[in-house]
Amino acid sequence: MNRSLGPDDRVAAVEGGGTKFVCAVLDGDLRVAERAVIPTREPEATLGAVRAWLLDRGPFRALGVGCFGPAETRAGRPDYGRLLATPKPGWAGADVLGALSGLAPRTGFASDVDAAALAEGRRGAGRGLDPDSGTLAYVTVGTGIGVGVARGSSIVTGEGHFEMGHVGVPRGSHDRAGGACPFHGDCLEGLAAGPSIAKRWGAPLSALPRDHEAHRLVAGYLAELCRILFLAHRPGRIVLGGGVMKTDGLLGTVAAETEARLAGYLPPPEGCEGVADALVPPELGDDAGVVGAALVGLGALGEAG
Repeated sequence: MNRSLGPDDRVAAVEGGGTKFVCAVLDGDLRVAERAVIPTREPEATLGAVRAWLLDRGPFRALGVGCFGPAETRAGRPDYGRLLATPKPGWAGADVLGALSGLAPRTGFASDVDAAALAEGRRGAGRGLDPDSGTLAYVTVGTGIGVGVARGSSIVTGEGHFEMGHVGVPRGSHDRAGGACPFHGDCLEGLAAGPSIAKRWGAPLSALPRDHEAHRLVAGYLAELCRILFLAHRPGRIVLGGGVMKTDGLLGTVAAETEARLAGYLPPPEGCEGVADALVPPELGDDAGVVGAALVGLGALGEAG
């Protein structure tokens, strides 16, 4: 039992993605008791459906929201809980938090990938790391590419959440297909996110033959991201999730390529025989986002998860 919650307490969680919104009710042990998936359409219809689903299932001790971005995640800012210049058509400026106000005594808001990083750090792949300084990076590769970093029991941010999906990466020598990011063209997300893969090669990565060049190129681009994360944050674990990462063999290829690109410069993280061993799938599976959102909600209530 979470020490902040009684046996009858419940927490509401929303994981907002570019393709779908996942709504969930969690019990006092932060186990998912009920969930629903709502397709992402225009903001009013999507958030209205989310609100209606939650209204039918209250009351809640807290509500946490983890949403795609970019978004303002700093509490106290006038636009806290609003999306910024997102690539998702029609969603720029959407007041996600405002649309869900009044459903619980307190509501917390974070990026979807920051919430997932927090969940995996506290309750998943990061449980063996140092409780104060242990660092876990969570990478999601799906509709977009996002990175969240958790250190100890906290999300690591700067002037808002990180936007590592839009870093530039060296293009493969034979990669001539145009990038698909509306802002940066051939940034990482423009080269290796799910819609970018489909636009560049005509099919999802999982549907392309294993000897198709897309597998090698996408693995290389994601390995470059992981190399940067090791150099910038020295994480004990990098968790790779999202729909694209469910492609058979992709995680292993990314892990091996990351280790090769680091070229022995850094020692393996504690508990790992090699750097590649630190790249792992989400231990919480598809629950990482909603468990993390619940933790964000409890954080807004001032209670540890």
